[in-house]
Amino acid sequence: MPKKTYAVRYVAGQPVERIFPPLASGQLGQALPPGEPLPGSRILRVMVWNIFKQQRANWLSVLQGFGKDTQLVLLQEAQTTPELVRFATSHYLAADQVPALIFPQHPSGVMTLSAAHPVYCCPLREREPLLRLAKSALVTVYPIHNGQLLMVVNIHAVNFSLGIDVYSKQLDPIGEQIRNHSGPVIMAGDFNAWSRQRMLALYRFAEQMGLGEVRFVDDQRRRAFGRPLDFVFYRDMNVCEASVLVTEASDHNPLLVEFEPTPVARGPRRNRKSSVSGLRPSAYGGLYFQYCSGVQNGGLQTDIKKADVVAYAFYNANGGMNLPRHRVVLSHIAEKTRRSALPQESVDLPLTNSVSLSPGCRLFALVNASFQRITSLISTPCRRAMLSRESPLRT
Repeated sequence: MPKKTYAVRYVAGQPVERIFPPLASGQLGQALPPGEPLPGSRILRVMVWNIFKQQRANWLSVLQGFGKDTQLVLLQEAQTTPELVRFATSHYLAADQVPALIFPQHPSGVMTLSAAHPVYCCPLREREPLLRLAKSALVTVYPIHNGQLLMVVNIHAVNFSLGIDVYSKQLDPIGEQIRNHSGPVIMAGDFNAWSRQRMLALYRFAEQMGLGEVRFVDDQRRRAFGRPLDFVFYRDMNVCEASVLVTEASDHNPLLVEFEPTPVARGPRRNRKSSVSGLRPSAYGGLYFQYCSGVQNGGLQTDIKKADVVAYAFYNANGGMNLPRHRVVLSHIAEKTRRSALPQESVDLPLTNSVSLSPGCRLFALVNASFQRITSLISTPCRRAMLSRESPLRT
């Protein structure tokens, strides 16, 4: 008989409480009970750390020092020892843990420490297919100062599995929770994305949920097979600062991110630089990017369906993106102008952090851009016929 999934809540001066999953995730679409918002009028500090069951020395000093003044602490492999429970209840209003592994004395699993009581709590568990050990996740919701509700997802993903079926299966109920939530979202934890398949599945999931990825300038995250294991994704938030602490207190280095909630929209959003409509994600050969259906070009509304679109991103030496925005080059043909050369217009599009660009994709983008430039210089009926066809980059 499968074990029941539940969360355990620790609050100072109160008995330990068990919280079971809601009957339906549609509860998020209904009115949640009111609650006090997370403290802080502007900046929200979040710490993420796989604490390795507190097996190494100095873990407490890292929590007290690196995690100082944080409103949220997302721990993985947190074992409910008296020392950790004492720290959690003395520094935070609530500590919610989803037991994944039941040890003789203290269970271990994800634990979210918060400076306010959550108004929604949904524990999740998924069993490792090979070792039959469980991994847990926790979805909680907190009011914030601007009147919105912030969803926080704390996850420790399954580690040992053949293929990505179980890996994706663990993300599915989280996706259902996010889809039913209309406010800002933070999803973070140890994703165990140590393979290319897992990375692609994770980025695909983040793209579908409309989540961006926090990038670290000095990226000292724990890696396996050259790939980072810990991630922070977000929606409807601005990243002010992100850092990684190198420590021997765990086999993972803790992450610290400062967020600023975006103002609540009062009307339709406007793009001051260009008139961009119909923004939607697209993919070709594993290269994820965004393009638009219309660009204002010198007073002439150009139909992008008649254009060839070449998209590329600027990456740092590690292959990650550290720029706040994409620069997408739109090389298009305006039928009404009948120019002999392709006009180019650069348009800033909102950042899509769910980008995985392999060396093969980089080569494809370079060759394709060169081909487009060469064909633009050939003024023949054959060229005009070629340009009237649908672009292979369009889906």
